[in-house]
Amino acid sequence: MARKITCTNNDGMTVTFGECRFNPFLLASVEGVYSVSNNVVISDNTMIDGGTYQGSVANVRNIVLTISDKPENVYRLKSRDLLYRLFPKGTEGTLTYWEDGQSREIRYYVESIAQEAPKKRLYTVSLLCPDPFFYDPTPIVVSMANWEPQFEFEHEFSVAGEELGAKSDLRLVDIINDIASDDIGMTITITATGSVTNPTITRVESNEHITIGTSAFPFSLSWGDTVIITTDQGNKHIWLVRNGESTEVNQYISEDSEFIHLMRGHNTIGYSADEGEQNLSVEISYRLKYEGA
Repeated sequence: MARKITCTNNDGMTVTFGECRFNPFLLASVEGVYSVSNNVVISDNTMIDGGTYQGSVANVRNIVLTISDKPENVYRLKSRDLLYRLFPKGTEGTLTYWEDGQSREIRYYVESIAQEAPKKRLYTVSLLCPDPFFYDPTPIVVSMANWEPQFEFEHEFSVAGEELGAKSDLRLVDIINDIASDDIGMTITITATGSVTNPTITRVESNEHITIGTSAFPFSLSWGDTVIITTDQGNKHIWLVRNGESTEVNQYISEDSEFIHLMRGHNTIGYSADEGEQNLSVEISYRLKYEGA
């Protein structure tokens, strides 16, 4: 199946490049989408053969698009201007890669755009991606201990005192990651339906947790309060939403806390609190990430 790429800049301008037809450009080739390179750190051992592995990090991804304009295009200058408006140097945008009926997204910064020669209709666009991973465009949402409706509209009430909904008591959920990469960040939304003190979110397999509040510096929630925890790389925050106003409350994190991630395999996520854990509803949102498109 033919590939196509959609690029959207921060001004909302979008252009799609396909391999089958000019619309208004043709995707002649694309490099840098199928693999990720890593910087492996190995330290030398004095008087011992080999070295010691210290770790590895993924390098910045460089995606290079080669785009062709129609040879008979009488509006060539306007087409070229269209590319320069879509890819202003140094600006940020989103690239969506489509192949075999699936799509994945990646954020980029424009490094350069060049025309190969004045009379040729080929353009080269170089995009740098500080976060080298591709992501599913739509997040997966998992709910724990939330309110579940007991009827649908239209509904005819048949008895007095009929229950409108019931609260699930699910306090552990197993999120299975069998196709994507490690270290997937999450957005964890905690809603209080009563008094709560020092809530905790735990990943059972690694015994990692993030606790908001301690005995010496307690953190209290009241009915209607919401806590939003983000654990993505470069976006590790805890926000308290109270009466419509958001306040960052990272100062309440306990010293032994970790901004937990989803890893390959099973991820058993649970919640608790020093007081009032029965008054919690938890929702987890995440996007799977991949080492290549």
